[in-house]
Amino acid sequence: MINFNIEKGLIEYYYCFDLIDKKNINKVSKLLDKSLCNIIYKKGKSCFIKKEYDNYYKQQVRNLEPKAEEIATTIEESCKRDGSNYKSKVKYTNKDIEDIDYNGTLDEIDFNININFDDDKFSIYLTSRENDLILQKLDEFYYILNEDSRYLGVENILDIFFLHPIALIDSECVEKNNYIFITATLHSSGQLILKYSIDISNESSDKLYDIKILDKFTAKVPNILLDKNILGYSSEIVTLEYAINMYNKHIMDILRIRMKPLINKPICFENIILGEYEKMPQNFNSISKDMKEALFFIVNRPYGYLNERNKEDYEKFIDSRYNISRYLGLFSGTMGRTLTLYNKDYSLISSDVTDKIPNKCILASTSTSAIIKLLLIKRTSYEHIIREVLTESCSIRHMRELQKKILLAENYNFLNLKTSFGSIKNLYNHLENNMTDFFPKDELDRKLNLYTAILNNEENIEKDRFGSRVSLMGVIVTLIFGISGIERLTDVGYVNTSHIIDNLYGSGTSNELKMNIINFKNNFLALENVSIDFILWLILCIFVIIFFYKDKIVRSIKDVYEILKYLIIEITRYFKNKFIS
Repeated sequence: MINFNIEKGLIEYYYCFDLIDKKNINKVSKLLDKSLCNIIYKKGKSCFIKKEYDNYYKQQVRNLEPKAEEIATTIEESCKRDGSNYKSKVKYTNKDIEDIDYNGTLDEIDFNININFDDDKFSIYLTSRENDLILQKLDEFYYILNEDSRYLGVENILDIFFLHPIALIDSECVEKNNYIFITATLHSSGQLILKYSIDISNESSDKLYDIKILDKFTAKVPNILLDKNILGYSSEIVTLEYAINMYNKHIMDILRIRMKPLINKPICFENIILGEYEKMPQNFNSISKDMKEALFFIVNRPYGYLNERNKEDYEKFIDSRYNISRYLGLFSGTMGRTLTLYNKDYSLISSDVTDKIPNKCILASTSTSAIIKLLLIKRTSYEHIIREVLTESCSIRHMRELQKKILLAENYNFLNLKTSFGSIKNLYNHLENNMTDFFPKDELDRKLNLYTAILNNEENIEKDRFGSRVSLMGVIVTLIFGISGIERLTDVGYVNTSHIIDNLYGSGTSNELKMNIINFKNNFLALENVSIDFILWLILCIFVIIFFYKDKIVRSIKDVYEILKYLIIEITRYFKNKFIS
């Protein structure tokens, strides 16, 4: 398998969480908005960096003062040796650094430096590299969202979040980190989608052939994921897969029981974008044989000698691509993975157009971002049925509720696609039809039909049992009580208490007051005069209810027990974390 260098590239991982209670979606938004992992706060349609993070980056620059003075001294001495007489002026940021209320760790500071010479002076500008990248990525994030709305013809996102990045460790330059930027979109259909953007520029393609691609990268997680209320990064180096799983779990912990992970993890979709790379073809009809094989196994990884294919399979894969444009193509397999690829025809576009585009990879992302989110929302609705295990607590009504989730997702996607560009609809249909393992429609239909048949059979058996029980109880009631006994069931008798009232209140008591007291006495205080038949009838009714609905009662008791058990565990964990912190 050939390896080639990637000059500009990006991997996007989308994770879709399904909310339990969609009625509390605004509460979910507030919880995530107030959490420390969210970097931005919103004011109208504008976004700003939160004060905690703004102070954190300012303090980073302040701590660089010795480094700046050292650089200035070095430049001055160098200029003197050359016969120049430059004087330095150190500037940390465009903002004045003031007293800062700060809580964080600054053991390792990643910074940008810019030196400008002007007449007999030079200026040194120092800024936090992480902060600069966040502002850049925030602009790109809004660019993609605006393009999504333009392509769909509707704003389909309820709320947005820009989360604390993960530090990606560069194996060749350990002291200079790259960053994985994380964005989140909350949808009115009841899904939260996290997007991890991993820059793979200047990487080799060999990492893309491995099924455990995320294990090929190392990272540092934010301190906030380790139950610390401080900013900065942990000193421990972990695999990127471990870091992403930890971040997903942290989001679920923030939202507590309002989030329900499916089989303990959300649905994932992977989109690989190659902007500039070695062996780039002039157009998609001139891709070399080795490159066709390489692209095939990037999408259908892992690569191994045992799963090599015939030449015709690679040709078919290339021919089945979706042409977004003459210079941008999309390749997909049967799983939730796509490869978006440029060719050299991109260079034919006028520079007046390309200069307005923030980044080639970001431009490619706008072509697929909205569609991937809609596909994830629909796939999440499938998961409820795919992962459903048939138990005693299942019912036809429960299965209909699961089917309803699919219908609601279909309706949500329909409302978003009906006003979209035709190319968006075509690409959506192309991916849905090609990804047969990601959208297992046949498996879903078989399972629905099987479960429906089983549950219908169970309901018919239950109805037969119910009819038999009714007949049996009718015979038992007749045998025990007989007709005369049934007539006496409601005869509880009354007590004549007129003489008692005369003795207590005197013989002059009015008839109206006397009757009120008698009725009260008979209705509420004469329980000792209730007939034994009435008591037997009451016991029999309770027995009948238990006899008829014992299965449902047992299931309900089990459900209540599980709910109470879960609540006790959550409450215990909450107070434990609170006291520890």
